[in-house]
Amino acid sequence: MSFTTDHLVFIDFEASGLDANSWPVEVGLTIIAGGQLQTWSSLIKPEPDWPARSWDARAEQIHGISRTDLDGAPAAADVARELLARIGQRSVVSDAPGFDWNWCFKLVDVIDAVPPRFQDVDRIVKMACKGQMGAMLVAFSHLSDAPREHRVGADTERMATAFVKGMSML
Repeated sequence: MSFTTDHLVFIDFEASGLDANSWPVEVGLTIIAGGQLQTWSSLIKPEPDWPARSWDARAEQIHGISRTDLDGAPAAADVARELLARIGQRSVVSDAPGFDWNWCFKLVDVIDAVPPRFQDVDRIVKMACKGQMGAMLVAFSHLSDAPREHRVGADTERMATAFVKGMSML
């Protein structure tokens, strides 16, 4: 598989918690277009049937999004449509594909859609760097050294930047 930056989208979610019934509170993605990072994100107003008991104060402390911050957020259906339109036919890359796919499923299920398949950022970076140790070292160093903000914009930019740094070494 050959890689070009224009067919990838880096995605991240913040959520109400980590339990099986948790739900997305923020989604964001970054694409690389013309060598520039383009980032979009949105808070998500919870659906009435998303369980309030799945709000975890520890998650709020990590991402800094309060439950009341979501009251004025865009409706989940609107965010789901916008997200799928922005993804389009791109390959979706995440640093936590299992968690992120589940939250994406919860979000797009509101509009009876199916989420795309998610790929792990580590796997994509390795494949893109074609096994060249120098390129992989640069990319993975950025992934491990750049702080995780636990806000989707910064976190998707962190992944996209690691990819760009690795590819620039080829």
